[in-house]
Amino acid sequence: MKNLTLASILILGACTDAHWDKYSVLGKRAEVKCYSGGTLIFHGLSTGRIANEENSDGYFARWDIIFVEGEWKHLDKSESVTMGITGDCTLAYVKP
Repeated sequence: MKNLTLASILILGACTDAHWDKYSVLGKRAEVKCYSGGTLIFHGLSTGRIANEENSDGYFARWDIIFVEGEWKHLDKSESVTMGITGDCTLAYVKP
């Protein structure tokens, strides 16, 4: 039992704030902005958890759309839309 406690302390103590935050944001809402050629093409807020497939640059979630350009600009911004997005995207997790 002492070995398990000691191992747990060592593992948790070795985690940086960034490592800890990586897991603490799971299931949280996020704001995302995606660009193509330096131009904003998508800006939205997830209504919940964002999924990311391994070995992919895409994100999948239900989005409250703030801005969308290009082939999806016809989407109704007054309704939440479930869709995947790809590209040069930045995510910022927000408080609920």
